[in-house]
Amino acid sequence: MARIRQGNIDKKESVSISDIIHNYEIAFGMVKKKDGVMEYYQPLVLSDGTTNVSAIQLLFSDNIVKVNPVPLPPAIDISLKDRHEKETTIGYGYESRASANWITITNNNKEEFQDLKQYLGGEANCDMAKDLTLEQLKTIAPHASKANRVKYLEPLNQTMLANEINTILRKAHFLGTLLHESGSFRYNRESGKSNDSYGGFPGRGLIQITGKDNYTKYGLFANEDVTSTQENKEKMEKLPHSVYSAGWFWSETNLNPIADDNDLLYISYKVNGAYNNIDDRNDRFTDAMSGLDASVCLNKKNSELLSFPFERSRIYNNADAAFKWGIWHDSTPKMYNPLGAKKDTNEALKGYLRAKELWDIDKVNAILAKPENKMTNKEKIYIKKWNIILEETN
Repeated sequence: MARIRQGNIDKKESVSISDIIHNYEIAFGMVKKKDGVMEYYQPLVLSDGTTNVSAIQLLFSDNIVKVNPVPLPPAIDISLKDRHEKETTIGYGYESRASANWITITNNNKEEFQDLKQYLGGEANCDMAKDLTLEQLKTIAPHASKANRVKYLEPLNQTMLANEINTILRKAHFLGTLLHESGSFRYNRESGKSNDSYGGFPGRGLIQITGKDNYTKYGLFANEDVTSTQENKEKMEKLPHSVYSAGWFWSETNLNPIADDNDLLYISYKVNGAYNNIDDRNDRFTDAMSGLDASVCLNKKNSELLSFPFERSRIYNNADAAFKWGIWHDSTPKMYNPLGAKKDTNEALKGYLRAKELWDIDKVNAILAKPENKMTNKEKIYIKKWNIILEETN
């Protein structure tokens, strides 16, 4: 299998695509218009470095790529500066079925696609000290509307700067979390909750700040009244507080070091209290890593960057987190209402067994020594969890 070589291209280099790539679909923007101009919009699939329409050559010079599809129509000049990316497709030029000045290169094998990105080079923005661009946010948040991407871009940049969210992993975890919690910037308050929920302080903002204690702490931080009246509480739903509160919570919960360790599972536990919709959290993080060119910039394979085993996470050494890992993967959970995680007997058992190892038996015995009517609600819940662990592991 032919592989993309490493490193950036020399912009004055002539490259034969058929010599260096495998299983890529190339499409050119030559199509028949209404006036009868010759049509050419037919993908060409290259396999093992060959194609039945002869060589395809890209000539890079002075920020122009010349596409030579032989024996197809003459070379097309396309600006290298006009680059766009979506999922596993890189495009140059203005892509339109009524235009002849574009080219796209696609491969659904994500690792090979990262090789292509690294080969083409030059466009990957690995300097995380720079502001996020609208073009990056388009890939990071593909399910968000253009209007919302424009709306939130500058506040997000300000918030990330203020909270030292300044590396690829920090930005990817922060943005992925916000995109999940807000439904890709659609929602700035918790769905299905009334103004009376959580003692009158339902989830608000892009990270769904919840509860009077968090509202009060954020209000003190921002020097803003967000607690005294319904109108003041609703400030949390609006800019700038809908975004600034997310950055505050991120720092308040000390999530940067967890992001540095690429620990998606523990970030979910700290933000959500468990693993609701962990699969979507993973998907939104994957989008963010793609938009930040993580594989290229960190020089690591996606299989390494996007893998989150239970045993490698901080949740493995936290009794409650391990217990909930069991519950969220249990096909017949006996507690909570777990959502959005694949049911997996092996993963559930891992969680229960690890929780059993970590559970505080002295605390269990001390609680059981009390009459039931003297136990607090928290103590009763602790015993209930322990009984579930015993039932699931015996």
